[in-house]
Amino acid sequence: DIAAYYESIGEKVTYFLCSSDPQSLDGILIEGIKKAIIDGTAPHMKDPVYPVAVERILNLADFCDPIPLKAKKEKIRDLNKQKANAFKRAYSFLRAAGEVEKEIYHSVENDILYTKMESAAYRFCHKYLKEEAVFSEDIRLISAVNHVGFMMLDSYDAEATIVCGVDNSKGLSWLFLREVYRIAKEMNKKVLISYDPLFPDRLNGIFFVKEKICIRVAEEKGNESYEHYINMGRFINKNISGVGKNRIRFAQKCRMALLAGAVEQFGLAKENHMKLESIYSAHMDFKAKEMFTDRFIKQLQLE
Repeated sequence: DIAAYYESIGEKVTYFLCSSDPQSLDGILIEGIKKAIIDGTAPHMKDPVYPVAVERILNLADFCDPIPLKAKKEKIRDLNKQKANAFKRAYSFLRAAGEVEKEIYHSVENDILYTKMESAAYRFCHKYLKEEAVFSEDIRLISAVNHVGFMMLDSYDAEATIVCGVDNSKGLSWLFLREVYRIAKEMNKKVLISYDPLFPDRLNGIFFVKEKICIRVAEEKGNESYEHYINMGRFINKNISGVGKNRIRFAQKCRMALLAGAVEQFGLAKENHMKLESIYSAHMDFKAKEMFTDRFIKQLQLE
């Protein structure tokens, strides 16, 4: 409601989607008035550093009727426990998938043609980009693993005039993106960057703000969707051994099975979350909440 109001009066609002459920928000940033509103509840709890002077806590529990909720506390506890356990299992699967992904890389790292790849990254950057005065970066994540599987949001694509894809069939796109990022720093580019949900040190997308060019992991098969498509197979020695190829295929099957297990557990977590939400919604005074929202918007304008 707050984001919709500020967009209606011409303010730019940045949305931060929940990685577990992109239909929900974890926060918004109203850029013109430099105000942010975030979800400070578990699993991303946030305490004020400068209470009242800078941060305020908004407690939506004030609009819930405590009497019927207390009567359902055992059900609420049970659903919370089931949700937490499902998340725990999902993250265990993701950690295991990450280890398998490392094995895929180790199986081919001695067969990667790094010099050829670095030359291709250099040509890409100098074809599309112009040098700037000062390098700057902001993190804007565009991918997640959740109850619907691996998701690549269109946040970069929607703003880009040119979308470039990097083949990720062998999980090696991050190597090319790492080299593009290194060159971008040398060229003092202003960039937005995104990291792989399994590997927070591996890039999976870069957006060049000045040129409005996006280069990201291409999870889709084929290159028809992209202005420029990087085939990572070009940078792997064609004479890689049959043993190495078999190891990669086996690791890829393991990775997909583990990701499927994580997705299933995220689905169970969401199912329990929706049951909890239904319980709380049934005992919330939405009219009072809407009246508070209107007052809060007016307060924001005065601060």
